[in-house]
Order: sequence, then structure tokens, then C-alpha cells
Amino acid sequence: MKQILQTLILCLMTFSTFGQIKINPTITDAHFEDADLTDNWTDLIAHFDITNESDAQIALKWERVLDQDCVQGWDYQCCDNNQCYSTQVTSNIDPSIGLDAPFYLAAGETFEYQYHILPRMLAGCCTAYIHFSAVDDPTNILATAELDIKVNSPDCAVVSVTEVEVESLKLFPNPVTDVIQISSNEVVENIRIYNILGTVVREFDANGITQFDVNDLLPGTYLVALSDENQDILKTLKINKQ
Repeated sequence: MKQILQTLILCLMTFSTFGQIKINPTITDAHFEDADLTDNWTDLIAHFDITNESDAQIALKWERVLDQDCVQGWDYQCCDNNQCYSTQVTSNIDPSIGLDAPFYLAAGETFEYQYHILPRMLAGCCTAYIHFSAVDDPTNILATAELDIKVNSPDCAVVSVTEVEVESLKLFPNPVTDVIQISSNEVVENIRIYNILGTVVREFDANGITQFDVNDLLPGTYLVALSDENQDILKTLKINKQ
């Protein structure tokens, strides 16, 4: 009976945490048009608010994932309420480097999370994602902040489709067991599925195709990046594999 009660308590804790983390804005336009690229130490700062809307303190793990088209040579710093972490650190919970520094938010607390871009004298673009999950349930993403970064390159990530076309892109069913479908496929040319660590686990040529076999994926939470013919990401969606 004690073991059953412990399991029920854990389930209730997980349920109460899910949906209680709010990111504002969910997509941050980090556009820097007049950055000084003659200085190798130019530090550009983007930020967003993360709020604990629950009635209890939450211990969070964050994970940084970069789009594959990000400028090679840029450096980054993720800053939570513990410290700022260098480019090589992609998460505040990483046993491989002995890092265990939960990001605590008190009930009702809002924190301004900062993301530093050091372009190292290089113009360009990048899309960065910061995934947040509970420390005791790291595979369940509670919220994601997306940063659309442009440094002195206003045309480097122009998408040639309308906002209506992008907004109409949906994946179903979700949760998925074997086959995932895309609701509209007039603009999507490529699909990449990322696991919680930011590793590409599946990639599909989506030209004219609406169904994709994901039966052999392990159960868990994944991000699906939908790209156009120029490999620009149109939309990123979260799916749960059962």
C-alpha cells in the first residue's frame, strides 16, 4: 500500500507541475541590426520571462538546442538564477560533466532568463530553443522558449511562405503510436525529429508526403522541425510518442 501511495503522489506532483510553467514571450525576436562586429567580445543579450504559476516551488532543468543552420563560431551563455554557463554547457543538469544545479522557482515567481550571444565578429542567424522540464521528470518538456537571432543580417532567414500557411501546419495524432501525419504539406520539404538531448533521431523527405512512420521511436517527448525547400525552419512542434 505504501508503494502505491508513493506512486500516486508522484503522479499528482507531475500532473500539478505540467502546464504551470509560462514563458513570455514564447518566441523572442533577438534582432541586432547595428552590432559592433569589429570587437571580438561584443555581447548581445536576449531575454524572456519564465513564471512558476503553481503554488509550490519547482526545481527545473533547462536544455539548450541550436538549429543546425546556426553560425559556426558564435559563442553563447545561458544565465539562470544560479549563474551564467558557457557555450560548452548545454544544460544545468548534465551528469557527463558532473553538473547538477537545479534552477529553482518559488511559487508565483517570475525570473528574467538571459541568453547571451557572442558573435565573434561574424554576422548571421540562429534559432535557439531552451527546453524546460522538472528535474524529477526530465523527459517531459513543460515549456520551450524559442529565440530567433539575427546579427547584422536581416535577410538571412527569410521564409517565403505566408503566416497563414505556417499557422495551418499541424501534426496528428498526438500522442502518436506508429504513424504521424501532417495536416498540410504544400510548403514542407523536410522533417527532422529531435530527442530531449537535441539529437536528430529521424529525418524525412516530406516533398508531397503526408504520413511518416515513427513506430520504432522510443516512448517519450520529441520536437519536430518542419522546414521548407531552403532548409529554413517554418515551425517546430512537440509530439509525445507512446
